[in-house]
Amino acid sequence: MTKLVSIGVSFVVIIAVLFAAYEAYLKKPAAGALSEPIVIARGMTTSEIADILKRSGVISSTAVFTAVADLSGHLKDLHAGTFIFKEGMSAVDAIKTLSVQGQAEISVTIPEGYNLRDIAARLVLSKVIASSADLFKATGAPAASAKIDTSLVNDYSFLAYKPANAGLEGYLFPDTYRFYAGTDANTVVRRMLDDYLIKVASLSPAPDYSTLVLASLIEREVKDPADRAKVADIIKRRLALGMPLQFDSTVNYATGKSSPSVSSKDLGTDSLWNTYKYAGLPPTPICNPGLDSIAAAQTPTPNKYLYFLTAPDGTVIYSQTLDEQNAAKAKYLK
Repeated sequence: MTKLVSIGVSFVVIIAVLFAAYEAYLKKPAAGALSEPIVIARGMTTSEIADILKRSGVISSTAVFTAVADLSGHLKDLHAGTFIFKEGMSAVDAIKTLSVQGQAEISVTIPEGYNLRDIAARLVLSKVIASSADLFKATGAPAASAKIDTSLVNDYSFLAYKPANAGLEGYLFPDTYRFYAGTDANTVVRRMLDDYLIKVASLSPAPDYSTLVLASLIEREVKDPADRAKVADIIKRRLALGMPLQFDSTVNYATGKSSPSVSSKDLGTDSLWNTYKYAGLPPTPICNPGLDSIAAAQTPTPNKYLYFLTAPDGTVIYSQTLDEQNAAKAKYLK
């Protein structure tokens, strides 16, 4: 009987050791632990650190974490700071991460008029996200048919008014943000949608989708707020008359280029965003506009013009007739 009890105790010890080894070396953090950085404040005890990591889903046993930190000799090396725990990390890897100084925030400015491609490139260059594809997956890549996470529509009611097959172009509000290197693209998108909610969706009235599309055109075409309001009126009257808008900015969006003067080949691009080829507004915004352009789209300044062009120095030249417009092109766009 004593021998059987001894075997039973040994078996329990072996199972406990194997479980501890699994927790320490093999167990991966929960998916939810990978999206948000975790802040470890200065002066926290090992138990407090373990509690935060357990609540965040990084570890499942505070006792194992504390024991491994002690046995590995890293107990005194755990730093304060902001940390991101990558997929596939074990408790041992998490402890090693905490033994390295925490990350500093990265300040990233998204200018007014940036589109999804521009934003993705800047976030990659700043090392906030790993690839443009990550942002496109989270926002719906610039395409005729885009898909986004349905939870976004549930969490941000203003997205319910966009077309079902449209991505988030137009909703990533231009501003200066602070992120950590390796931030999950979904977290980046939610931060920018939060900013849109505060700055834009709270306006009275909040812009509808067609207003947002109009604002994106204004943003790309002219810079001065007074000109923007006049151009908004020109666009609305051209649309009412059934006149094509013929904006180079929409052709550039269709081709993915940023040419100040588009080529004849580009003008022939068969895309719903090509306003030389298709009448009406493009199906989605062509960039993410700022508040000035949104305000101009909502409150246009009435005027007598049907045409405009922007000279190389930024001056906007207005014309009432096509002949006047062609003369202005010959004079200012040599």
